[in-house]
Amino acid sequence: MFGGGRGRDYGGQGRGGHQYCVPAAWGPECEHHSPPYHFRAWTKDVRLWSMLTDRDPRQQAASIVLRPSGQAKETARTLTHAELVNGGVILGRRLDPVTYILVGLAMRYTQLGDKSRLAALVEFQAFQRNRGQSINQLLDSFDIVRRRAEEKGNFVQSVEASASQLLRCCHLRTQQFLTYLAPFGGRLPTVEHARVP
Repeated sequence: MFGGGRGRDYGGQGRGGHQYCVPAAWGPECEHHSPPYHFRAWTKDVRLWSMLTDRDPRQQAASIVLRPSGQAKETARTLTHAELVNGGVILGRRLDPVTYILVGLAMRYTQLGDKSRLAALVEFQAFQRNRGQSINQLLDSFDIVRRRAEEKGNFVQSVEASASQLLRCCHLRTQQFLTYLAPFGGRLPTVEHARVP
C-alpha cells in the first residue's frame, strides 16, 4: 500500500528529519520516468504537504508554483498575483489558491479517462521485476500496480491469473515453479492471502 519515494524530490525531507517547507516537484517529463511519477500522484502529494505545512495558503500557492518543471512551470507562471493570493473561480466555484492552482494544472495535465484506464492496464500487463529488487519490494510493487489496474482500469482478474503473472515475473525454472506449488496441491492459489503450510 505504501511505496517508497525512490528518486523523487519531496522537498527536503530525509536526512536530519522531516522538513515540510517545500512541496514535491513535478513536470510532464516525470510521467516517463522509471517508475513514473504521475500528475495524480503529485497532486495527492501536494495535498498531503499542504496539510502538514504551517505555511498560510498564499505561501503554499507560491511554493507550489515554484515546483513544476518544463511546460508545467510555464503554465503555472501565467497565474496572476491576485490568483495566487485569493484563488479564483472555475466552473462557477470559488476556489482557494492551492485548489485553484491544482485544478488549473489538472485541466491541462490529467490524463483523459480512457487514456488513464489504458495506461493502468498496460502497466499491469507489462509488469516486470526490477534488477536487484527484493521479494518484498516485488510484492509491494505488484500489489500497487494491480490495485491501480483495478481502480483506474476497472480490471479484475482471478487470484490464479494474478499469481501466475507474479510467478512469471520471478523468472522461475520449471522445478522451482513446481516446488512452490507443492503446498497448494500443485495448483495456483485461489484466495488472496494463501499461506504456505
